[in-house]
Amino acid sequence: MSVTAATEPVLAVRDLHTHFFTKTATVRAVNGVSFSIYPGEIVGLVGESGCGKSVTAMSILGLVDAPGRVVNGTIAFDGRDMRKMSGGQLRRIRGHEIAMIFQNPIGALNPVFTVGRQLVEAIRTHQRVSRREAYRQAVALLDRVGIPDPEQRLPQYPHQFSGGMAQRVVIAMALANRPKLLIADEPTTALDVTIQAQIIDLLAELNQEFGMAVLHITHNMALVAESCARTIVMYGGKIAESGQTEVVFDDPKHPYTQALLGSVPDLDQPEQVIDPLEGFPPDITREWPGCEFEPRCSQRFEHCSVENPLLREVSAGHAVRCHLYPAAS
Repeated sequence: MSVTAATEPVLAVRDLHTHFFTKTATVRAVNGVSFSIYPGEIVGLVGESGCGKSVTAMSILGLVDAPGRVVNGTIAFDGRDMRKMSGGQLRRIRGHEIAMIFQNPIGALNPVFTVGRQLVEAIRTHQRVSRREAYRQAVALLDRVGIPDPEQRLPQYPHQFSGGMAQRVVIAMALANRPKLLIADEPTTALDVTIQAQIIDLLAELNQEFGMAVLHITHNMALVAESCARTIVMYGGKIAESGQTEVVFDDPKHPYTQALLGSVPDLDQPEQVIDPLEGFPPDITREWPGCEFEPRCSQRFEHCSVENPLLREVSAGHAVRCHLYPAAS
């Protein structure tokens, strides 16, 4: 959960719009998102499925496939505008300076190649080292992510690893070239609760050890509370609330954030009544004149349906997109 005193962000996303163009509609998957991540910082990006979290990550990496494309905004990585880069320049950054962990570890590994071959290739793609040196690094990486007998595991294939061990292999591959930014997209979704905790602890350890920034994408609020310094809450392709995790969790302002936190059971209160969030996510193929959350909001009033609120800072570092809260003076 550390963050350095660095003044320049490793990643600065400004007014990002990513749309998918179909024959019948334009899907506004990401609709004006802005945020920064600083070296050594772990930031949680949370929200329901379909809110735009993963599309934001794919937009950063330049991996949005047709019929989708980034239509507006800037993505500055380490001071460089990634939207102005060629395909070759992006490929040199991906897997080297920016790495990604996907939610399905087995699907992220090639089933026909051994784990050792995939790790060695990941290293040699971006480093001018011999195959023997890459092999030595691969052994060290598997050992570092907690895989027992790494030399014996390198000749094995992905299907010979459990889900938790396969995810550790994917993390090892992501760390192979000491990235400045690690994007973890639902890295624990397919794992049981015990393994989830181990993976989150491992990411926190590696964040401290390597000093890399981490963007942790998840719908699991408990994991964010445990591991992230800052939290960004997305809804309908936009940021609903953002701030220091402790502040967002202790004093959530947006009714959507309140609903998300209210739906998380507290195991210390067995008599707790869970208040589920009713309704469905917004139709992101239409332009909403008012707030996208208004149809589901228990605190809505007349103005909410006619004007879309701006993301305003209500206290130092704490911003919310809601008409209930005026901007801090």
